[in-house]
Amino acid sequence: MEKQITIYTLKNCPICQFLKGELEGRKREFKEIRIEDNNEIGDVLEEKFKTITYPIFQIYEKGKILTFLRETDLESPNNVIIFDINNIPNILNQYEI
Repeated sequence: MEKQITIYTLKNCPICQFLKGELEGRKREFKEIRIEDNNEIGDVLEEKFKTITYPIFQIYEKGKILTFLRETDLESPNNVIIFDINNIPNILNQYEI
């Protein structure tokens, strides 16, 4: 099964646009959920991952979910990877996206 990618974005977020551009350039399909259109989802994500920064993106593969955040206040982030915008291409390569 191919990896499924979901990205949670904000309308005027340049980092969100950069991530989407990288995925589109790699011809990778992804599901985008805009937080402005889905406030409840945003509230749940922000509470669960202790963050208010976007994009948040997730990779689903073989029943596992990896979540990528720009920052978090989680004490023990399981299956969470913190990323820097400059590392987006490297992360996509590393996880074969």
